[in-house]
Amino acid sequence: MNVPPPMSNYPRAGAGGNNPNYKIPTKHPGVYFDYIGTAFEMIKVNLGVFVVASLLTLVGGMAVSFGGSTISNIVAYGTPLPGAKADPLNMTALILSLAIGILSAFIYNGLISGMGLIALEYADTGVARVETMFQGFKNMGGLFVASVLFTLALYVGFAACIVPGIYLMGALAFATYLPAFEGLSGMDSLKKSFALLKPHAWSMFALVLVGGFISGLGVLLCCVGLLFTLPLVPILIALHYRNFRDHGAQAQNSPF
Repeated sequence: MNVPPPMSNYPRAGAGGNNPNYKIPTKHPGVYFDYIGTAFEMIKVNLGVFVVASLLTLVGGMAVSFGGSTISNIVAYGTPLPGAKADPLNMTALILSLAIGILSAFIYNGLISGMGLIALEYADTGVARVETMFQGFKNMGGLFVASVLFTLALYVGFAACIVPGIYLMGALAFATYLPAFEGLSGMDSLKKSFALLKPHAWSMFALVLVGGFISGLGVLLCCVGLLFTLPLVPILIALHYRNFRDHGAQAQNSPF
C-alpha cells in the first residue's frame, strides 16, 4: 500500500535528480516550456485534489474580496453598497482598502504556494493530498512580508518604464513560494529568488505569462474552467524550483 509521508518531509532538499523514487525526474536548472504539458498531466492524474484546491483558492479569494469591499463601502459610503457621495479624502477608507488589498494578496499567495507544495509532494512521491495545501501558511510572517515586498518591487519596476517590472516578474517568480517551500523570511525569499532566477528572468517571465494566459482561458468556460486551469502556474513554479533544489544551485549575492 502506498502510504503518504508526513507533510513535514516537504519540500525535500538535495536528493538529486537521479533519485529513482521520484515520480517526476528533475532536470538541470533552467526554464522548460514542456513542463506545461507535465503540469496538465499532473492535474489530470490528480483531478479531484487540484479541483478542490482551486475551489478553496477561489472561494477564499472571493470571501476576502467581498468582505473587504463591504467594509470599505460602509466606511466610505455609509452603506454596504457603493454610492456616489464618497469622501475622496476619507483616509480611513483609503487605509482600509490598502489593508484589504494586502490581506487579499497574503491569502491568495498562501493558497497558491500551497498548490505548489501539492505539486512538490506529487512530483517527489506520486502522492497528492489536499491537506498539504494548508502548509502554504506554515510560515505566515515570511509569507506576509514576501507578499508585500513582491508587490512593491513589481510596482516600482513597472513604474520605471515597464521593462524592469517584466524582468522582476521573472526573477522573483519563486519569491512568494519560498516562505512555504524553505521557511525563509520575506526578504530572504526575494533575495534567493532573484539570485537563482536572474540568469533566466526573461524566459521565466515568458513562461509565467503563457501559463497565466492559459489559466485565464478557464474564465471562458463559464468560469468553471478555472477549477482545472488555476493550478497550472503554481505547478510550473514548483517543478522549476525542484530543479534548483535538487541540482545544487546556490543563491549568490543579489542587489536586494
